[in-house]
Amino acid sequence: VSLLRFDPHEDPGHRVWHLEDFKLLRDDAVAPTFTVQYADNTWAPGTVADIWADTNRSRVDGLGSLLDGSVPVSAGMNNYVWDGHNAAPGSYFIHVVLRRNGREVGATSGGQVANGVGGAGPAPAAAGDLAHAPAPPTAGPTHEQLVAFFNFILTTKFLCGVARQRNIAWMGKAPICNQLLGPWPAAKAKSKGKAKARKRR
Repeated sequence: VSLLRFDPHEDPGHRVWHLEDFKLLRDDAVAPTFTVQYADNTWAPGTVADIWADTNRSRVDGLGSLLDGSVPVSAGMNNYVWDGHNAAPGSYFIHVVLRRNGREVGATSGGQVANGVGGAGPAPAAAGDLAHAPAPPTAGPTHEQLVAFFNFILTTKFLCGVARQRNIAWMGKAPICNQLLGPWPAAKAKSKGKAKARKRR
């Protein structure tokens, strides 16, 4: 996932959905090596692999830089340890092309591997409360701040929906409710109020 965008005001319908769990992770990295894992589900003797590093996932416009060619493939999971050679600093998708008897099939990694890029790789050492020391300033929100934000948005959207369903105008027409659910037509609110008044008579 390279982008997560949430536009609740574009979904005014009565839908229910939940974010059960999410994680924001770094790219894998050559630090100092990275292990490429691959398997041939229809393995047979004589299979070899070509392993490439490419700046995009497409195999149509070329495969990028060849890391190693004609690597013997064995049954089950295979491991190729990349030390960053044959590729300039940057982030790469890994292509693995299996060949046997003049036929070939390829697959591409779902994420990128950073080679010589600062900020990628294993998580940094503990800081702040974990290290009993002041945490360094960060460039973005923390995990806890993101969770709190989504909880606030979802709770507010729920309360706005309940307020409109029960015709509580002062809450249902609040600016934040209009942002989350779209404008609430005044005619709708008035018609509900008149219907209730007629029932009371």
